[in-house]
Amino acid sequence: MKWLIIFLSFISGLFIGWKLNLVFPHIGGSYIAVLSITLLDSIVGGVKCGVVNKFSSYLFYSGFIFNVIVAYGLAWIGDNIGIDLFLSITVIFAWRIFNNISALRRMYLKNKGFPFFKKEEGL
Repeated sequence: MKWLIIFLSFISGLFIGWKLNLVFPHIGGSYIAVLSITLLDSIVGGVKCGVVNKFSSYLFYSGFIFNVIVAYGLAWIGDNIGIDLFLSITVIFAWRIFNNISALRRMYLKNKGFPFFKKEEGL
């Protein structure tokens, strides 16, 4: 039931965002991209911690806020001195996202016991 509520909230949020048809200024688009990728990084990291039963909502929220502040700060400094740091922030957070997703994949394959997957000690 909980997943149904989450799914319906997601769909309704997409529908509301589609109907509002908001237009953001060009300069704000890069900052919104930084916010989106830091949010995605926090969500994937939270899912990974939830799978290994180490999830803490305090760490999740504080990590998200800290990541947003640091990423926005770097993006703002880079914007003011004329260096495009948005790309480097995107690369760093994308690397973290893919690292967490690959760890989730390894945990999934280890628990399912596929015959082509060798169990390793470090997982």
